[in-house]
Amino acid sequence: MKYLVLRESWSVAICTHEVLRNEIMIEPSQPMDKNCDAFFALDGDFDELYRSPEWKDAFFKGTQLDQAKLYTKGFLAFFEKNMRTIRDVAKEFQPDLLMTGQQSISECLAVGQKMSIPLFLITLSPISSSIDAPSPTMTKSSAKKQIVDKVIKLGSQLIMWNHTKKSINQFRKEMDLPSQKTFECEFLPQFVLVPASLQKYQKSWPSSIIPSGFWNFQHDETDPPYPPAEIASFFDAKDPPIFIGFGTIGFPSTFDLLNSIKMAFSQLGKRAIVCLPIEEIRDLRGLQLPDTIRVIGDGTASLRWMFARCCCVVHHGNHHYSSLCLSLGIPSVIYPLFSDQPFWAKLISKLKVGPETYHSLREFNSDNLKFQLESVLKPEIKATCLEISSKIRSDSGSLQFSENFQSHFHKLKNCGKTLEWMPDRVTTDCLGCGITFTLVNRRHHCRSCGTIFCIDCLGYQVTPNWGKVPVCRKCFDAREPLLT
Repeated sequence: MKYLVLRESWSVAICTHEVLRNEIMIEPSQPMDKNCDAFFALDGDFDELYRSPEWKDAFFKGTQLDQAKLYTKGFLAFFEKNMRTIRDVAKEFQPDLLMTGQQSISECLAVGQKMSIPLFLITLSPISSSIDAPSPTMTKSSAKKQIVDKVIKLGSQLIMWNHTKKSINQFRKEMDLPSQKTFECEFLPQFVLVPASLQKYQKSWPSSIIPSGFWNFQHDETDPPYPPAEIASFFDAKDPPIFIGFGTIGFPSTFDLLNSIKMAFSQLGKRAIVCLPIEEIRDLRGLQLPDTIRVIGDGTASLRWMFARCCCVVHHGNHHYSSLCLSLGIPSVIYPLFSDQPFWAKLISKLKVGPETYHSLREFNSDNLKFQLESVLKPEIKATCLEISSKIRSDSGSLQFSENFQSHFHKLKNCGKTLEWMPDRVTTDCLGCGITFTLVNRRHHCRSCGTIFCIDCLGYQVTPNWGKVPVCRKCFDAREPLLT
């Protein structure tokens, strides 16, 4: 984003959740909204959901279908209001481009189609129905297990679609757009925040997926917040400690978590920094921990500052933690739970900078923690980590994205057309050649302007937010110079 605002001189309006406002950075300690035209807040706080008792039950005891239902329920609580906020922001700001993550695809797609504004996806791992998502429970699985995982994945997607399609299509109806049939979005350019040097393009991926590097290496380890002197001295004393932290994820029992860590580290003879959500630390009165284990609250110091002083990081495998470890040359032990976390656990294993196999966070215990740490605290693992770190640092993720972005934007930018979807009742004849429509010669809409034609008056062309679809001659000629 820094390259778009500073290098390419773009103006940016940000529409996201208030809790993320200060995490969107251009320079150290400089919030993004100081360098863009506006910040628009969406409703909802998923961190609150992740700490709820219902979430803990679903993700630590329930099935993936239970998890999909709970996530969808939390999402729907503010879904309809946020859809209209995004639409209103687009009307006010009149952007040349929309960029979104996985959670807001459908509403941004509707806005982009209506206003003829190209939509780009920014994802933390490749998303497509043709890609088998890694299992959150193991690295190596049988063919039968893979089939079961695929069925569960499709079932989860179906649950989410069935719960949201009514709201999505009502939103589209308000904007005079045709109904959306599925969540499919493989016609949209998808910039995946993974360096191509680490994750090669796979044949099973749609051509729209573009590995675009890490973007979060603009800061160094001097970035705030700085830890208190007492915590800083713990990091610097003796051998580097092992960092253990799972972001804002709440455990069913923090006591059980810390007791498992205590047991594993008593046998390993290592020191540990355990980072927990602030509200969970308040409930730890009475728990006795050795001096070799220090518990701190989330946000005590920047992750980059802490990771750079550790010999290993045990985490849940989200993009931020995984990319930091890879860039700093630190081994990872990942306990994934959901979303993109299994993808990163599998990639870390494949790169040989973590254990050969991984366990789900719901399987966390002292035995597998000890075994996983012993398997990565080896000189050859550290050497591989440093080699990959050097390779990543030689790449410029921001520059790589900027170049890919400019190339795709040039082909998909608005060529002066606005979609006005014409109702079928408006005409009984083709507005191109005048032929009368029949049961055989049916109506077809140009996906660029929305006008009704017969199929002979339309040609197929790559069109923003639609893919390769039928367009009229006038729209075809307007876009053709951009595609050559």
